[in-house]
Amino acid sequence: MSANTLTYQGTGFFFGIRALFRGIVLFWTHPRWWGWALLPTLLIVALTISVWHGFFLLFTKVFELRLLLSQILAYVITLGGLYLLFPVLYEAFGGLFFDGITVRVYRDILQKPITSPPFRVGLRNTLQALGYSCCTLLLAIPLFFIWLIPWVGAIIWFVIFGYRFGVSYLFSGGLIRGEPTQETLSWARANRKTVAGFGFSAYLILTFFPIIGLFFVPCFVVAAVLLREGLPRR
Repeated sequence: MSANTLTYQGTGFFFGIRALFRGIVLFWTHPRWWGWALLPTLLIVALTISVWHGFFLLFTKVFELRLLLSQILAYVITLGGLYLLFPVLYEAFGGLFFDGITVRVYRDILQKPITSPPFRVGLRNTLQALGYSCCTLLLAIPLFFIWLIPWVGAIIWFVIFGYRFGVSYLFSGGLIRGEPTQETLSWARANRKTVAGFGFSAYLILTFFPIIGLFFVPCFVVAAVLLREGLPRR
């Protein structure tokens, strides 16, 4: 048995962080995977830049009105859009291409043959995963005022949305395996700390490096598979 086939199941917040950085290392040390990530990454980068530009123009125009309510709404739309729209873009566009990376992680690292589910099953599961990401986006509106709580507000925000962000990446491996969305959600609930560690770290990278961080998205896809299957021993 190859060393790559030996796995162990880890749990805990720091295990999730470890899975994230393990995924980053694996992706950038496997050049044959890069082609699968190039097109969707460039597409998402272009879309994100367009979103940033659009929100900047909206923000500028609203402030010219000098209305307090309009300015508050501008903050809500801008922060919510910039930091939460990305998971929806990923589910809608990236998932169509990143499946190739997921398959190769299973074959090259975990040495598990994967057969894609029937088209109808895959489409149903993809729409359910997209619905989860859309709900994450909608949650930003009522929970925006969490930011107003000094110090603690930012932590609560990142914990809540970091967890949901991590779950959205777990769908990638689940879709390839033909796993129902509810099964992925059940596993995530049973391993909340682990998923939170992974999602929180990935969310921070994309938050503080909004454009450069997008080039790490394929790494997050790899990390999500490792998170679910257990990190491979070398």
